[in-house]
Amino acid sequence: MLASVIDKILISPQILELIVEFPEPVDAKPGQYGMFDLGPEFTLARAFSIGSKLSDRRYGFFIRQKGRGTEKLFRESLDSIEVFFPLGNGFELVSGLKIQLIAGGSGIFPLVYLASLLKKSNQVTLLFGAKTDQEIVLLDRFGVKTIICTEEGLKYQKGLITDYCESGFDRWYVCGPKGMCAALFKKLPKDKTFYSMEEKFACGYGVCLGCSIRTAGGMRRVCKDGPVFSGKELCDDSFR
Repeated sequence: MLASVIDKILISPQILELIVEFPEPVDAKPGQYGMFDLGPEFTLARAFSIGSKLSDRRYGFFIRQKGRGTEKLFRESLDSIEVFFPLGNGFELVSGLKIQLIAGGSGIFPLVYLASLLKKSNQVTLLFGAKTDQEIVLLDRFGVKTIICTEEGLKYQKGLITDYCESGFDRWYVCGPKGMCAALFKKLPKDKTFYSMEEKFACGYGVCLGCSIRTAGGMRRVCKDGPVFSGKELCDDSFR
């Protein structure tokens, strides 16, 4: 559907929040995403996860600049954009639990919206890790207890996510690089952990099969069957 571009908020030199408004109300869950058509010069649309919900029609999407497509969104002034939305399966919302959100790098993006809903009726902690201190962003959007670590460890605690991941939670929600997720998959209880899997999407509808991964139940399409999967649905090969 054609969405109006309401605002572009620069979070950092490489990260933008694109605020769009749809012509009709949209019921979208945290973890779902939209495919953005960037124009005839681009063969494929680009997938961006929901970062925030401002109203039933207005949503924010966090975008990291890393190519010609995202550069266009940073550089050009747009009045409207075609968005296929919402797509995929998102995170399950629960209440009355002690929850840890775990983000690595850009994996922080979909957890902002998730945290805004979960913290209303759960005890929520955020564990956020990145390579450098400069990559730590959006902390002011959470309003929950946070544990921050980076590989350089100048401003924050030094180390990897796995160094600070603890037991004692009822549920974990994870989003980040495959290597981080693979390490957590070996450490966290599979029936209580949910992963938002990172893959490149071409169609967003599960037709091209380009984002398929091996799971405990066979091959699954991340764009259609996911991107959120329970740990018990996955296997070691899911993170290769």
